[in-house]
Amino acid sequence: MDEFISEVGMNEKEMYQALKQKLERVVPDVELRYKAGLAVEINRLKKEKNAVILGHNYMEPALFHSIPDFVGDSLELSRRAAQTDKDIIIFCA
Repeated sequence: MDEFISEVGMNEKEMYQALKQKLERVVPDVELRYKAGLAVEINRLKKEKNAVILGHNYMEPALFHSIPDFVGDSLELSRRAAQTDKDIIIFCA
């Protein structure tokens, strides 16, 4: 299985470096820098709000590799949603 970077404690620079290492040949650097900031804030809010993020295989690469707790197709994600004890379920596609 692929490795994901959904680390709540990462700062923006650490997130950028992790995304760059994984996606520099696919995603432009300016986008990686911008998305690193978004990912850090989303992961912070995810923890604060007791949320789970489900990422569909069709998500764009930078956020796909940085915010979901689980990834997969619609059926797999629906199963994960049914099993969670989180207060909020966010489905990203």
